[in-house]
Amino acid sequence: MNGEKHRGAALVELALTLPVLLVLVMGIIEMASLFQQFQVVQHAAREGARLAAVGESPEEVTAAVLNLLSLRSFAGTPTIRVEEVTLSSYVESKVSISVPLRTVTPLGQFVPALLGTFRPTAVAAFRKEG
Repeated sequence: MNGEKHRGAALVELALTLPVLLVLVMGIIEMASLFQQFQVVQHAAREGARLAAVGESPEEVTAAVLNLLSLRSFAGTPTIRVEEVTLSSYVESKVSISVPLRTVTPLGQFVPALLGTFRPTAVAAFRKEG
């Protein structure tokens, strides 16, 4: 008789802890995906700034950056800015990339803070050669 009283306890405990566990797991997956996407954007910015520093034209830099960004699916079109900044003793090539990141889990429906669009900006700068 005593075993029958505790038989449903495991089911009740599962029902209480499963939603919390699922939110934690989906949160980990979502944050890892967003971090990976931003790493791709940062890499593209660094590569673009390196190409601009060795003398490539802004059009060639933009094409190379778009080629790198095409390796990953994003939520929208990237904004790419290639510029040269003249400092006191040298010229710096600077590339800025802003792109909306894509969410991969339905976590935003349960956690309103994750419902918005994430649009970080990656900036990289290198000294211009020559």
